[in-house]
Amino acid sequence: MSLGYYSIKKPTKKKAGGRASFAIEHHVPNQPIKRLALPELVQLNKDLKAGVLSGEQVLRQIKALVARLYAERDKDKAKLAFSDANLKVVNDYWAKVYLTRKTKLVDPYTMFCDLKRAAQAAGPLSLRVASQEELQVYLDRTLSDDTSKHRRVVARLNSILKFLNRDFQLDKMPEAFRDLRYLTDDQITSMLGHCKDKTFALLCRVAFGTGMRLGEIFAIKPTSLRANGSCVYVDRQLDGIHKIRSTKTRKPRTAWILKPYRKDVASWAALDPDSKKPYRNGDHAARIGRLCLKAKLPECVFHDLRHSYAVYLLGKGAPLKQVAESLGNSQSVCEKYYGGYVLTSYGLELLEKL
Repeated sequence: MSLGYYSIKKPTKKKAGGRASFAIEHHVPNQPIKRLALPELVQLNKDLKAGVLSGEQVLRQIKALVARLYAERDKDKAKLAFSDANLKVVNDYWAKVYLTRKTKLVDPYTMFCDLKRAAQAAGPLSLRVASQEELQVYLDRTLSDDTSKHRRVVARLNSILKFLNRDFQLDKMPEAFRDLRYLTDDQITSMLGHCKDKTFALLCRVAFGTGMRLGEIFAIKPTSLRANGSCVYVDRQLDGIHKIRSTKTRKPRTAWILKPYRKDVASWAALDPDSKKPYRNGDHAARIGRLCLKAKLPECVFHDLRHSYAVYLLGKGAPLKQVAESLGNSQSVCEKYYGGYVLTSYGLELLEKL
């Protein structure tokens, strides 16, 4: 089966010859572009036309459909084409370079898996002898549909190429525009008004009230609360297999708790850990999506509650640097996400007084 790639075509504005529905196209080198007629896609377009689903909801489901197409494609492809020589290079780099580092920002096993996936992305091409053009063209063709994956793979491969003393580095795709989704305080209250599961509603309020990541929330305990419950000390998280480990950045921080949500955080910290564990691996994105639909709000996922926290603080005039520290992100990362939200209504009022 050819590697190829898939692209999603959105409806165009109403005009002569415009496209009224979504389409998925299959691109294979040296072959005509094929537009797929999938039953699931036909049904989604019908739901869009009938107003059952919004354009954003249909696009989200089509992206999931494309992900399944890639999964089916990758079943038949190249574990066979993966170069055993590249795997040996990965083993050498991991043992001789990564394991010898004093500071490891990523768990060693996780890094090994990342390196192996990056080497697999090179397919049958040898990292020792393939030219820069061969590697670049192959990666650009096979990963053209996923900018973030392309950038991640190239970053890992460049580390390996440097280890091999190759005299070039591969180019990353330009970073995709970050489409920020968030809810206001009132919208979150409206959304959770449709939630019958009190524990899940409490989890959502804690996420919005602290801006913490999901795994970090499940590591909160009563002794984590500081300064009379106005903030929470974050130095660990509960991972997907219910093991406590360090946070994503491996750096402890203090997260500020929004005043209306301090009692919620205290209640969550006091809950029995075993009663919270079933919620660690739930399909929170789907649950939040359904609640947004019932409340007639823009569709969001659980992680967007973290964005909502940041935008809320910026809206109250909090400096971006302090918001970044509370979130546990670098200021440069926060500038990418929230740069357009810094000049808030509060900031405009201050400027008006000048």
